[in-house]
Amino acid sequence: MRFRPVFANESGLRPRQTGHSPKSGGLTGRPKAFRTSDGTAERTLFAGGTPMASDTQIDTTSDKQALTRLNQEYVAAFMKADVEWYREHLADEFVVIESDGSLLNKEQFLRNTVKGPDVADYKLHEVDIRIYGNAALVRATGVWTRDDGSMGMSRYTDVYVRENGGWKTVSAQITRTSRMGPRGRYKRSK
Repeated sequence: MRFRPVFANESGLRPRQTGHSPKSGGLTGRPKAFRTSDGTAERTLFAGGTPMASDTQIDTTSDKQALTRLNQEYVAAFMKADVEWYREHLADEFVVIESDGSLLNKEQFLRNTVKGPDVADYKLHEVDIRIYGNAALVRATGVWTRDDGSMGMSRYTDVYVRENGGWKTVSAQITRTSRMGPRGRYKRSK
């Protein structure tokens, strides 16, 4: 059976996301559902062809609140070297790509956590939470300060999945810089 993309204007579906700017226009025009080639059996799918939970199973307001709380707790656990919090809230298959490019599984991450943070302070500045059925992305920017007073910025993306009525982190990627402000090929500071 072949599937073809159905766009928002065909199916009336709206993207399941929160925390985005109305100016961005959300995900309008991207596939939201698929139909068979004969037009029957419409199914809402998540990436990879996995069926998403129906709208009646998803309460995005309480999910956003839960993910906001989990994100704040994740940062607090980092600052306190709280291995037990991570052990409870990270999925068994959790992997992290650290800011130096190293790839750690859950047990390796927990062993590193015991050592404590390499920063004296960390403040979140921007948090963007987007929910896609039983998966969610938490993207955030924060500013860190080391004991010597040096400062920098980090950006990270955490991927959560809904498991047994709660959310577990399955993946994280962290990018750090000791310079603040826009950078990159098209955003050089003057």
